[in-house]
Amino acid sequence: MFWEQVNPDEVIESADTACYCRHCLARFQVEEGIEIPDEATASPARAAEWLWAKQSEAWARWRVELITSWVEGVVREARRIAPEVLVGVHLVPWGWDEYDGGQVRVVGQDVEALASLVDYVSPMAYAHMLHRQPDWVGQVTRRLAARVDVPIYPSIEVRESYRSEELTDAFFEAALDAALEPPSAGVVFWSWPPLAEQDSKQEILARHGS
Repeated sequence: MFWEQVNPDEVIESADTACYCRHCLARFQVEEGIEIPDEATASPARAAEWLWAKQSEAWARWRVELITSWVEGVVREARRIAPEVLVGVHLVPWGWDEYDGGQVRVVGQDVEALASLVDYVSPMAYAHMLHRQPDWVGQVTRRLAARVDVPIYPSIEVRESYRSEELTDAFFEAALDAALEPPSAGVVFWSWPPLAEQDSKQEILARHGS
């Protein structure tokens, strides 16, 4: 499952929230001191069912800590190599209450913990891709600002992805307007090649002083 293809009203099943291979299950058991019954490891679907029914808090916490510790290590190494570098992290733009706690349950993001490690955060607010309206980009920024103390640079897409419908200039401009609304610190574009190829979108940026 790709989060970029999850529709707003979609239900994400437990088996689609993570890897449930034998390696991951074995590591979880060792690091958390929790034994998973043999019958629950017979298949990924059974493992997912058992973990979310019997050890949901421990399983979710373990996955979140894996991601947070990985980011922490990367940030530490980046700053060791280049002490003055500004480090940011892209975030899946789901709200706390979406997809049955999907921010933690599915993508394993502790937003506050991740933000404490970096200089800024950039929610991947790809409205067109995610079947949202352009003003949703501003909602993502405001929602995130209530939870973090670092600058927020929403990322918006320049060209359609995972959809056949064109990302029009009008949609792009509306998303850009929303991305620049306070408390946004600026905007990130995904990505440069399609922006360089589209004069009309460059003209939109010029009008916005970007």
